[in-house]
Amino acid sequence: MTPYGAALKYSALDSERFGLRVFRASVASFDSTEFVRDLIAADCDVAIVRMPAGPSSFAQEITAMGFPVVHADTLVYYECSLVERAIAVTPSEGVLIDRALPGDSEELSALVDLVFQDYPSHYAANEHFDPALAAAGYADWAVGFIDSANRHVLLARIQDRIVGFLTLEVREQTVEIVLNGVHPAWTGRGVYGSLVRAAKSYAGREGVARIIVSTQISNIAVQRAWTREGFRLYAAYDTFHVNALLRTGIPFRVYNWETQRHISGNDILHALQECLGFDAEGSLQGSSLDVVVLNGMIPGKFDLVMRSVPGALAQSQYLVGCLRDAKHATVAIVRAVGKLATLTEAPPK
Repeated sequence: MTPYGAALKYSALDSERFGLRVFRASVASFDSTEFVRDLIAADCDVAIVRMPAGPSSFAQEITAMGFPVVHADTLVYYECSLVERAIAVTPSEGVLIDRALPGDSEELSALVDLVFQDYPSHYAANEHFDPALAAAGYADWAVGFIDSANRHVLLARIQDRIVGFLTLEVREQTVEIVLNGVHPAWTGRGVYGSLVRAAKSYAGREGVARIIVSTQISNIAVQRAWTREGFRLYAAYDTFHVNALLRTGIPFRVYNWETQRHISGNDILHALQECLGFDAEGSLQGSSLDVVVLNGMIPGKFDLVMRSVPGALAQSQYLVGCLRDAKHATVAIVRAVGKLATLTEAPPK
């Protein structure tokens, strides 16, 4: 992880699965204004952000700028040195460990679906992610590790039935256990310990120095299992979801963080008229027109980019606009909550 700087990366898999523009970032620190500018430039719906766990003003600052933030989970990371410890590879009695082949895909997919059913991942914390789609994603992810360069799947079999799995990814001097689980009917029989020991043996043969694994902080049972196998806690990260929803156009309340007050529809309509030479026809009905002001409503020459919001809200006359200065830097985000008066350009003066 590095200090924040153009850290948002488009997540094609998440975006395709959930029908939203999803971005990811892993940062050691952040600049709230720069982050919000990147959200806007990316037309981002949801940003999944990970940073070292602990006290942080991230959620407070980004929420104050008008973008709701959800604390989705806290991940804890464990590591085991393969240099300092002897590796025991003996599986429990009756458990056979082998590598998954393409022919195992269907059975593996069914097992992953079962293991991750109702799993409290970070996706489950966000109302904009369909839980069923999130669960299906784990099966696709695990099967994708089969017969892939630098990625492998270990299977635990009892009487030719797959009862456990563990996916591995090799990164330079580290092997990471990415996804893993055991059939509920076979827990407590040494299956998981056999998989972890086999993973350590594989990593040792690859000549790497350590093996790592992570889980939600609330998953106590598996952390105890890792400790028994020689792993130790070494890091923790908070996961935040920033629900910008810039592409979908779902409205939310926003505030000017400089004045720490809500900006009313009349305020911003007046500002648009005065600063931009736009006339408002009609009137606001219901609630207000909201705005996120990045640099304050500075008098001067601005361009207003106004468009109809695509998707489900298009028929409700929701509009969204980006107020940009002469250097094309975004100064404000304008949204309609309720019906918005039509904004038309005034005749040249």
